[in-house]
Amino acid sequence: MSDNQFAVAVLVPTLGIAGLILWFGPSAMSAACAVAAAEHGPAGCLEFWLNRYQTFFAGTLALAAAAIAVLPVYHQLREMTRQSAAAAIPNLRIVAAEIEEELSFMKKTDRSLEKIPSLVEFYDDHNPHELPDNWVDGLRQLGQTSFEAWQFLSNREDRDSTQPDLNRCDGIHALHNLINATADFDYAIKEQTSGPNYEDGEGDLTVEETAQRRTAMDDTHKAWVEWYTAYVPIGLRLRREAWVHVRAMERAASLN
Repeated sequence: MSDNQFAVAVLVPTLGIAGLILWFGPSAMSAACAVAAAEHGPAGCLEFWLNRYQTFFAGTLALAAAAIAVLPVYHQLREMTRQSAAAAIPNLRIVAAEIEEELSFMKKTDRSLEKIPSLVEFYDDHNPHELPDNWVDGLRQLGQTSFEAWQFLSNREDRDSTQPDLNRCDGIHALHNLINATADFDYAIKEQTSGPNYEDGEGDLTVEETAQRRTAMDDTHKAWVEWYTAYVPIGLRLRREAWVHVRAMERAASLN
């Protein structure tokens, strides 16, 4: 509230009451005022009005005095509010920026992990001995991507657990399982395509064990997708709220 607004808030009610008195008073009190003037002379009417409305005049003066007295306190409180808002802005911006960074990192991770279905389908359609080197590299890159995302979310949760709505723990768990599934599947591929007798189809893992590890890739990826799908709208809401808070503090800090 500016000084002008403060003055208006004090003066408007007072002037309004005074206006009502001046508007309705003369017609209602003209006879009484005439009697007072006849008894006490020309000053009788003025004396009548002062006696009649002395409470109002005293209240008006008291209100004006109180307004003058409270104005310095009002200025002090407003300045304290401005300073507090200005001091809070840097930390609030950091929080908002960190939410932005997390959303961006998780989006990048999800785009990389979207390759999993096509990767395992390629495996299903080809002989393991005919898998190109870039397929194996792609599988290992997905494991590395999962690990980096797991590390990011774990560090963020350890450092800031004040946003339980994001449910980072389930995301961390999904990524941990995806890391293990990717490593196990990579091991199964190596067992199928390496070793002294791999040409004959001999390996340390059975076909069933390899199939289980391939299925685990689908299951762990689905768990990740389920978490990420629920995470995105919550993260966007928290990002919006964080920046709204920043803008509100900036407005409070700019008050004159």
